[in-house]
Amino acid sequence: MSGSRGRALAAHWPQRRLEARAPTHVQKNSAPRLRLAPARYYDWRRIDSANRAHVPSMAQNQLWVPYDGELSWPINEPKRQAAVDCMARALSRFLALRSRLYLRRGMLVVDADADGAASAIEGQHESQQSILSGLCAACRRRAAIVGHTLCATCRSTPLVLMPGPTLVESMYSCSHPKLLLTHETAQTISRLFKKQSFVFETMRQSKAFEMMALGVLDDSTSDISDGNFFFDDSWTANPHSPFLGTMRYPSRVHEASRRDERNHVKVGGIGLRLRAHVVSLATNWLRRVDDLHRVAFAKLAMTSSSDADVQFTIDFFADLIARRVTRTESDDMTSPKFEVTTLEAESEKRFVHARQRATAEVRRDILRMIDLRDTLSDAEERILVLESYSRRLAVAELLRSPPPELRAGKLPFASMIDVALLSETLTCTDRFATAAERDAAIREIVAQALNPACLLASIQESIDAANCWRHPRSFFLAIVQKHTPASTAISVPPPPWANTHDDWVYRTAEAWMRGRQRTGLDLTSLRIVLLSSMLIEMLASERSPFEPGVLKAEHIVSVAGSVYQCASSASKALCEQLRPLLAGVEYAQARTAVLQSQCNHLDTEMQHALCPLSNFSIRDLMTCFWPGAPLFSALAHALGRRTKECMVVKPEPGYEEFVQTSLALFLPIISSSRLALGVDKLTTTMHE
Repeated sequence: MSGSRGRALAAHWPQRRLEARAPTHVQKNSAPRLRLAPARYYDWRRIDSANRAHVPSMAQNQLWVPYDGELSWPINEPKRQAAVDCMARALSRFLALRSRLYLRRGMLVVDADADGAASAIEGQHESQQSILSGLCAACRRRAAIVGHTLCATCRSTPLVLMPGPTLVESMYSCSHPKLLLTHETAQTISRLFKKQSFVFETMRQSKAFEMMALGVLDDSTSDISDGNFFFDDSWTANPHSPFLGTMRYPSRVHEASRRDERNHVKVGGIGLRLRAHVVSLATNWLRRVDDLHRVAFAKLAMTSSSDADVQFTIDFFADLIARRVTRTESDDMTSPKFEVTTLEAESEKRFVHARQRATAEVRRDILRMIDLRDTLSDAEERILVLESYSRRLAVAELLRSPPPELRAGKLPFASMIDVALLSETLTCTDRFATAAERDAAIREIVAQALNPACLLASIQESIDAANCWRHPRSFFLAIVQKHTPASTAISVPPPPWANTHDDWVYRTAEAWMRGRQRTGLDLTSLRIVLLSSMLIEMLASERSPFEPGVLKAEHIVSVAGSVYQCASSASKALCEQLRPLLAGVEYAQARTAVLQSQCNHLDTEMQHALCPLSNFSIRDLMTCFWPGAPLFSALAHALGRRTKECMVVKPEPGYEEFVQTSLALFLPIISSSRLALGVDKLTTTMHE
């Protein structure tokens, strides 16, 4: 400051000292003082680092302001215009700062935050300089074009330093008050980042499954493999692996108006989806086997009202098969011993419920066979049986469905007498008016029998055999299968979850069970016991179709592709939700990097931005440009227009609030820099 203007100001403000003074917090003999040149000749790049060690950080956000009660200072019009022009040039440089750097290696972009540009690659100072200057670390030559995957000289992967957005761009991204980074926003971002990491891990796992399954398919086409996919043991070691878990994530916000109406996307759980796929295949397969049983046994061909219990058991058996085949859990539930024990326990449960029923059936059949014997003999109880309608109906029902004891033997009861005619004679009410007429008709039927004496003896043997009946053991079917002739075998279709074409033969125990033994099983229980017996026999086979960890590669490809598509959809939804939240994070990181510019790559650029203001004191700048000063309202429009003219990367159209926001951040930095040099020291502070 010189000339008449300087003398006038000095006369008006005699207490003002224009010379530089040392900061009060620096003690005597604590550090060598730096002799300062006048402000217009001062070069900020020549500051010694030892002098900065005694300066408080700009991150403290303390602003030194005049003591006057209001921000005012007598400044004439030429000086105002000069201040506006210099501040516009300083702000244009300040708003063009790029606080974040990115290292691009090939097509991979890595965030290099504040100091990451120099520490991204281990090595000496030369390799660090090559990264900062955008050179190839292998051949020491500059990379041709940003984004090329290989260096043009040595054909190696180049490392290129890519700048992030400018300060004015990040400032505009969070200009709305709802986009500011608050504590609640930070918690939301952290929660969404955890979900995003889970989604990315799911995508990686599903893609790995799909590629390995495609490799198996390629080998199977060249007759190297049979097309079966084998699960590795390392995939079952960690029960918290992403392909074992599931996650429900809300869809995009604009797709629903209320929270309870939002659709959900299930992400992850590729192991669980593979198991569900095998469960569906095993369920259909067990239904086909059950249909074979219904066809093999004439009695089972009838419709039963308890098919729901059979379906529940089929679902339970299908889940056991899926656990063993997919091997998505490493526990005792996938061992063959556990599965056989479970199947035997299911049969035992059915036999326990059937024990009481079988005992009642034996007693009922014994009474009916005694009435049948008395009816065919000359006993005195013969007329009593014929006179009772209920007893005649019971005997007729016994003839229509004879018990196993009457069907057993070398000469069954049905082959010695006309059973149909005898049953009609007992139940008909129109042809016989009295019991004597019915008795005469029965005598004629017995006289026409093959051997009347043997007929009564056969009935008595059946009664004695029923009295000696004992309930069989629960696993009798698994024992008699070894002795069943091959003529009663059922060919079971191969399971559809593996590429095997072997026909599995299941030997039933129809003749032994129907002819020599009572079980007490109803239609539902009998079908369930037959299914469990078949599974026990297959598990005991040397070449069991339930091999652990074997699945068709085609199923792996389809399920992995579906999981990847769901994870990709969730990833896009997460990116849409994170985009407005990360706007405040970007500006907060840029603001922190600018306030701490003494220790990162912004130091030199910050000093260049401060150079145009070296001829103005902090009191002048505060009087003109502090947003709370009376003079600022008159200079704000001119400052914004002039700043846009000087800027290369201009703010968005219509965004006029960048002047107040940038000045509120830039003026504390100017004050802290002046304080670091011992100039423009004032007496009071104001927090930002």
